[in-house]
Amino acid sequence: MITFKRSNDSVSRDPKKMKIGVSFNGRQCPAGHNIILGLLDQHIEVIGFLGGTEGIYNKQYIEITK
Repeated sequence: MITFKRSNDSVSRDPKKMKIGVSFNGRQCPAGHNIILGLLDQHIEVIGFLGGTEGIYNKQYIEITK
């Protein structure tokens, strides 16, 4: 689940500067490739965590590119 909250600070809300982390855990993820490709098409930086949840906790990730 993703929740976006509006902020009152002066940080730029340019979507081209967004960074999103992705982790597939367990079985196959239908349409997962489509979601990542859609993010990349919007010039959003996407990082993938290696080893699922363990990669999140161990800060093991790579940048996903086309």
